Amino acid sequence: MAEFNIYVDPEAAEIVLQSGVPLTMAGLNVTHQALVLPQDIERIRSINNPVAAAVASMLDFYLPLYLSHPRGLPGAAMHDPCTIAWLLAPELFESRELWVGVETQGQYTVGMTVVDEFGQNGKPANVEVLTHINRQGFIDLMVECVSRY
Repeated sequence: MAEFNIYVDPEAAEIVLQSGVPLTMAGLNVTHQALVLPQDIERIRSINNPVAAAVASMLDFYLPLYLSHPRGLPGAAMHDPCTIAWLLAPELFESRELWVGVETQGQYTVGMTVVDEFGQNGKPANVEVLTHINRQGFIDLMVECVSRY
């Protein structure tokens, strides 16, 4: 599956990935672990401040889209918040240094990232790939941040 941010401009993504600048990638493999469940939304709502109410309301809208999705995720995946969580609390994540590229020519695979997990292509690692998130720690961080308002 091509991830949206790569799919919309795979050539630009490939240039960035091969540029040599330090990169960290939070792909669907990790963002689909960062699920907000119905009980997490209630926990956020119980904070009882305007920001918590707004976040809970947005999640109320977002959650049914995931629950009704053919993949059948039990919660709403928090794609962009994973980036912020990594910046605030990188200890919540596990990662590996791997070579990553983007398929720019395939008939069925344009925009898909190619991750060489086993070093088969002989190219040096160019991306820190997030592989796991502590979901409960992620939710606790969200609650802590929303509680500050």
